[in-house]
Amino acid sequence: MNMHTEKNILVVALLLLALAAFSAPAVNADPTITIEVVPSTDQVMLGDQFYVNITISNIEETHDLVGIEFKLTWNTTLLIGIEMVLPPGHIFQAAEDDGNLWVIKKTVDNEAGEAWYMVTVNNLQQGYDNGYMPLTGSGVICQIFFNASNNIEGTSPLTFMELPPTNLKVKLSNGEGSPITDFEVVESSIEVVPEFANLLLTMLLLMASVISIIGYKKLPKRCCK
Repeated sequence: MNMHTEKNILVVALLLLALAAFSAPAVNADPTITIEVVPSTDQVMLGDQFYVNITISNIEETHDLVGIEFKLTWNTTLLIGIEMVLPPGHIFQAAEDDGNLWVIKKTVDNEAGEAWYMVTVNNLQQGYDNGYMPLTGSGVICQIFFNASNNIEGTSPLTFMELPPTNLKVKLSNGEGSPITDFEVVESSIEVVPEFANLLLTMLLLMASVISIIGYKKLPKRCCK
């Protein structure tokens, strides 16, 4: 077999391999769990109250997720943390309805500028038996309320703190007590603006309306004879 023939065979083999790769069925990996900071608004005036939803999505049964922990931080010179609540329909609602909810941490430390959440169930087997463990799907983990009443304007990050010993920004635990590391976080921020900014805009709109009315009244009136 000469060199030219060997080269042709190699080219044909490569083409066949490429064709097989294109025709092979695609393998769909499990979606990555996403934990997101979702403020009720992007901008607040001084003195306004607002809340932040912490949400989670893309939880598959194979993740075996049974516990969540995080610490959310903010700029204490701009924002005052008020409280953390578990709203109706939160991700552990079924466990709460079953009397099996274990709230280890649900605190807002305004001096430190952190809100600490750590929740799981008291009896894991009870959760499995009654069908609400492990967690699946998507939902709201909690709501954190803030007040922008420090009389200082600016933009405050709303970010997760790294937690020891893994230094992950969120701890997700499975039924064996091991960490789930295949997840992503989406953080956010809130802008605090001076109250007079909206007041000035309102005054400008009012002045424009008055000028339009005065200009209309000064138009020459025509009457029919």
